Amino acid sequence: MVLRGHRTIADAWADDRCRGWVHDWWAEATRHLPPSVVASGGAYKDQLAVRFGNPRIGHLLDQVAADGSQKLRMRAVPVLRRERAAGRRSTASLRMIACWIAYVRGKQDGPPDLADPLAATLLATRRPADLLALLAPDLAADAEITADLNALLAEHQKGRQPESAGRGPEEASGEEAPPGKPGHSRLAHTVSR
Repeated sequence: MVLRGHRTIADAWADDRCRGWVHDWWAEATRHLPPSVVASGGAYKDQLAVRFGNPRIGHLLDQVAADGSQKLRMRAVPVLRRERAAGRRSTASLRMIACWIAYVRGKQDGPPDLADPLAATLLATRRPADLLALLAPDLAADAEITADLNALLAEHQKGRQPESAGRGPEEASGEEAPPGKPGHSRLAHTVSR
């Protein structure tokens, strides 16, 4: 979401596309929750939506992205694995990872102020599959997942900068590159167990 020029959660929540991505992930995650949690999940999601849309909170997306290598292992990775085991592509969970990878790669190209326990490794790693491997080596070894990840990264790159127009998906995804919170949700924590 930082890629779309937003600074706060409220800014991103006001963007129909970003809000849709969050709802897509909630739908994926909800499929893997116990029925007792699903029953109360609608009200909880409504509360999160109100909180996310409140500009007075001023929660920065950079804060959400901080420690991404740890947060995504608990939130996106378990849902992605369960969706894949159920025969689904898990686009929403993979999109979360793609957004984070694009964020990390943006930090590689700018001031190296990445707040993450793996910051040094993340800043030195260019290939998306290698960044995914830091979260989940098994997923990075899956050619279909890495192809989907590269496609999502290319999509983000196209929407990010005018100079990316005309670049191929390999270049936009970084495969050929030269060397060189939405919060602590009960949904995420329940799914990761």
